[in-house]
Amino acid sequence: MATTTFSKLLVFAALVFVGQAALVTKPDGPIVRTRYGHVRGMYVEEGAIFLGLPFGVPPVGELRWKPPWAYNKSWAPEVRDGTVPGPACRQPGCGPTEIDYQHTCNRDKNRTQSEDCLYLNVLVPRPVVLYSTVRLPVMCWFHGGDFIVGTGSAMVYDGRILANKTNTVVVTTNYRLGVFGYLVTGEGEDEARGNYGTLDQIRLRH
Repeated sequence: MATTTFSKLLVFAALVFVGQAALVTKPDGPIVRTRYGHVRGMYVEEGAIFLGLPFGVPPVGELRWKPPWAYNKSWAPEVRDGTVPGPACRQPGCGPTEIDYQHTCNRDKNRTQSEDCLYLNVLVPRPVVLYSTVRLPVMCWFHGGDFIVGTGSAMVYDGRILANKTNTVVVTTNYRLGVFGYLVTGEGEDEARGNYGTLDQIRLRH
């Protein structure tokens, strides 16, 4: 059983859980130990994938139209399922009955959307799975869509080939869109002041 230590940057920018994390290879999927518990991913030809990892507290209720809070809840002793993407942020044009011509909607069969959408995905190249103590650069890939549509879990942003070809850890992520991410109602403390989607991106990197 091989153990691989991710770089500190990977854990900081991608898993946002610990200063160091270990990847343990298992027949039914790689397992990463984090501060908040273990996560099981899945093997692919190009390496391994971990989907639907939370990086922010759900921005709902009193946290709607507020800057994001860092995720801080343990799921131990359970092993989190990292084979299923988290919900996409609320957006038009990606319902379960609509045709995803450009493959920009959530990859799950129901194309799940929610305000609880601050999730990221980590795509690691083959060397991380095969060898121990490997340290690699990290690329954070923020999806397009004019701040209205898109998700880091869309197939068009699947970074597994990019990760393997460039020997880079690729991180894709969601951020709040449309009215939930960019509504401005005023400048007061209780007003929506906008740029919450951009703040979500910053939260991922801090």
